[in-house]
Amino acid sequence: MINEIKKQRLVFNIGLFVLFLVISIVYVYPFMRTGKIYAAGDFMFQINRIHELTQDFAHGVFIPRISSYSMNQVGSGINFFYPWISIIPFALLNLIIKNPVNSYYVGLILENLITLLIAYYSYNHYSQSKKAATLFSLFYFFATYRLYLMTSQFVLAESLAYMFIPLAFLGFYEVVWGKENEWILLSLGMTFLIYSHMLTSALVALIFVLLLIILFKTINNRKRRLIALCKAAGTCLLLTSIFLIPFFEQTLSNKTTASWTGLTLISTPGQMLDNSLKLEPVQTIGLILVIGIIIGLLYFSKLSGVGKTAFVTGIGLTILTTSVFPWKLFESTPINNLQFPYRFLGIASFLLCIPLTELVLTFIQKKLNRQTFIICFTLLCTLLIGITYYGERGIIKQRLSLPELSTQLTPKHYLPSYTYGGFIITAKSYDNMLHFYQHNGATDYYPQTASAAKHWSKTLSIIEHIAYVNGRAVKFKNMTVSRPNELIFDVSEIANQSKIDLPVLYYHNDQVFNERNQPIPYSISKRGTITVKKGPTLRKVKVKYVSSFVDKLSVMITCISWIILFIYLIIQFRRKQNVEN
Repeated sequence: MINEIKKQRLVFNIGLFVLFLVISIVYVYPFMRTGKIYAAGDFMFQINRIHELTQDFAHGVFIPRISSYSMNQVGSGINFFYPWISIIPFALLNLIIKNPVNSYYVGLILENLITLLIAYYSYNHYSQSKKAATLFSLFYFFATYRLYLMTSQFVLAESLAYMFIPLAFLGFYEVVWGKENEWILLSLGMTFLIYSHMLTSALVALIFVLLLIILFKTINNRKRRLIALCKAAGTCLLLTSIFLIPFFEQTLSNKTTASWTGLTLISTPGQMLDNSLKLEPVQTIGLILVIGIIIGLLYFSKLSGVGKTAFVTGIGLTILTTSVFPWKLFESTPINNLQFPYRFLGIASFLLCIPLTELVLTFIQKKLNRQTFIICFTLLCTLLIGITYYGERGIIKQRLSLPELSTQLTPKHYLPSYTYGGFIITAKSYDNMLHFYQHNGATDYYPQTASAAKHWSKTLSIIEHIAYVNGRAVKFKNMTVSRPNELIFDVSEIANQSKIDLPVLYYHNDQVFNERNQPIPYSISKRGTITVKKGPTLRKVKVKYVSSFVDKLSVMITCISWIILFIYLIIQFRRKQNVEN
């Protein structure tokens, strides 16, 4: 009997995995079959990040510090401030699959599959219902906002964070209202969020705090649950040390300009509803969740306590992203780092999928037998795929007339500035993105003295690889060699005793060496770059990021923490297996 149950469970799990894999491929297929990427938004930024990791891995270096192969090859410190761990699979795929366009799309298929699996696991763990978990995973996966992130504006980091929102909320629920000894789920959910997108992590943490305050009276065994929360937070900090410690070290040691601040692209409630009804993949919750809200309002009393809380919170967050909320009052506050209030829509989509799942499942279970359920489920899948396909075809249709990025970009001929950031990429033109780049994040976290907003002429001179030799501009583009976390400049043709302001940004822990790897004196120029004096024997200048004790400690802490965690999980799994047997 037990073996028969295990066999049925195995067959179901294999069938579910195959279904999710097929859906993951179908989701990407309309784009992949063209052999093109219809790029826009953050695409070039994300590809530069992936390229840096790819080159580092190819040369046997597995922790990126300064960008020497990407981001204009000027030693940008972007990897200190944007999490890079979650894009590792894309870099590894680049090494395996020679066609970079196919490599990117395979990466999206993998992201799709993981999103479905985590959504299913999280809801099944909470509801103990395979039907409910399957429905929820589909509603969550096909959310319009996710389609916008992945295929319209290529906000890769936020779409990767979207994978882990259900796991983080599951962990939070278990710690605060469920089994507090499952605090490891919360720590893992938040860890992977931080590995993906810092801002999403902060928004999720903020909502957790607000829910704790509002629902504090509903919490029992508060002391035990508080201890569990502390365990989860402490474990999360240990697991993310590899990123957070260098992040804070660089933040405290450098005066940098963060990504641009402001509060923009705020739609009215009418615009959001209109966009949802048009099935457009823009910053909205989409038609299915609008229908879910209507059903929820009609049958609110039938929802569980969790369903009601998720419904109210989801609607609240959706309203928060519109002009109903007085965002103008916060334009001059630190809240303007949010940039786009619609970033709450990822969490709102997750929350609204919970009551929708509850109500749909309640109706199906009461009204339909097993065969009819399968038919309805198939029709639902077809509907969700059809709506998504319509949105994807709309993206392709809108961008068919965009020009291909057929030549390397230059400041005078910068294609994205003529096409509002849109262009077409093929396998042949893919490399043209990686030589010059000046929009959407290209100069994020530059030194304040090279701020693009205040000192564009200085910024442009750096990304054009202009050095200043005794104050005279000299093009250094063909005099630079990239190595992992290192840039090498050939200064052999420059006269002795010359003062050379190199086109490489300075960050804390950067050090300067000659061709014999001996340290040489340097200073920081007014544009935030490294300056050296040419000696009679100096032929090459090496600017290299040298990991500090703190950097090394952060790697050690994270590695040891993961090893201990794996041992802990194995022990817990074996104990569970022994109990079941």
